[in-house]
Amino acid sequence: MRNKKLFEKYSIQELLRELAKMKITYLENIDPIKSEISKKQKNILLAFNIKT
Repeated sequence: MRNKKLFEKYSIQELLRELAKMKITYLENIDPIKSEISKKQKNILLAFNIKT
């Protein structure tokens, strides 16, 4: 987190709260469906090299 400079914008609690809002729905025989991702969530995921 320090290398990505996320501590300047968010505390650990804020990061976890923001990511906890994300929802994924699993249905049989279909790829998982992700809920909409906010700009904050997208920036956090990109900082950790996670595809959105």
